[in-house]
Amino acid sequence: MIGSINVPRIGPGRPRTRSEHVVADKGYSSRKIRSYLRRRGIPHTIPERVDRPSAD
Repeated sequence: MIGSINVPRIGPGRPRTRSEHVVADKGYSSRKIRSYLRRRGIPHTIPERVDRPSAD
């Protein structure tokens, strides 16, 4: 899942585990994913699905 993301770092140091911004398609528009990103302070761009109520 999203928690297993490792962003390569240029040079020495620990790999980053938080993206600067997440862009996803409608398949990732669940409340669980959106709330996870909000808790971690990660801005996101995920379109709303037409067949589901608003996730926000």
